[in-house]
Amino acid sequence: MKGRYAGVSMRAHGAMLPGAARLARLPAEPSTEAARRWKVVQWCGEHDGRVRLTARHFGFSPDTIGRWMRAYSARGLAGLEPRSRRPRRVRQPETSPAAVQRIQALREQYPRWGREKLRVLLEREGVCLSAKSIDRVIHRLKARGALREPARPRKGAKWRRERLRRPRDLVVNRPGALIQVDAKQVSVAGAKAVYQFGAVDCFTRKRVVALSPRLTSAQGAAFLQRLTARFPFAVEAIQSDGGSEFLGAFGPQVEALEITHYFNRPNYPQGNGMVERSFRTDEEEFYQVEELPAEFGGLEAALLRWNQVYETVRPHQALGYKTPEQFYQDWLRSHHKTRKERVLSDMS
Repeated sequence: MKGRYAGVSMRAHGAMLPGAARLARLPAEPSTEAARRWKVVQWCGEHDGRVRLTARHFGFSPDTIGRWMRAYSARGLAGLEPRSRRPRRVRQPETSPAAVQRIQALREQYPRWGREKLRVLLEREGVCLSAKSIDRVIHRLKARGALREPARPRKGAKWRRERLRRPRDLVVNRPGALIQVDAKQVSVAGAKAVYQFGAVDCFTRKRVVALSPRLTSAQGAAFLQRLTARFPFAVEAIQSDGGSEFLGAFGPQVEALEITHYFNRPNYPQGNGMVERSFRTDEEEFYQVEELPAEFGGLEAALLRWNQVYETVRPHQALGYKTPEQFYQDWLRSHHKTRKERVLSDMS
């Protein structure tokens, strides 16, 4: 490039100006740390360069403030940029290039063999290296992209539903607005352990129960179909814990029935307190006092008879000592009466 300046010819050799490489490495804008240091330096300048006063004001040592002041005076804002703390002399790999090449060849030949197996193979060839050294070599080869290995097959993404939590402002003022569902293990003398599913309507305390020989999501899905068929009202939402019986096949069944599924918080049985309390009632008033058959069919028949007593005979303190069936029938009558009065009011 040629030109004239103040009547004097000048010539620039090459495409780079002196110091351009260092300037190119600097950020376009000062980093957050450099900006913070600049505020300290600026405050110090506004206070007559009093380093100790600035150190007390910002909580830094006077040596640090002095170092920042000198760096700013020498290099401006660039001097306030954090410097690399990498050691000037770092440890260099001691494994010979021949050993590295052999490790790479063996690893590419047996891509699923780990460092211990490769160590044994190298020892057979007279190359003595620790397993950790082999591991470091493999890591460096991978970092450089020099190691050719077959890609591992990726597992297909598992179907996962969003786990909704019950809203704090959810109003349960009608049958079916929320059903609490749970399962527990049942042990009867002389019989193999089985599992009891239970579903309690939070408004009426009406309940559906069933026994199952296994605790699987398929059994949970079957119980969901059963409870929607047995309750005399539509089920709008259910709430359960995160047990495996309420995942897997249970999820698609919930969606097919267009039911909202809330999950209780982990390790918080109080959130599913109504169905938990009904299980305690079963334990104290049924399993501990009745003479129960050992075979599965007889036990389930006895449980269904007890559930009939639970719904139509046993008074419930939470319902004003009414039975769940009585409470539900009273609600139907009052609800029907309210609807009839509303219709007559609209007609008038």
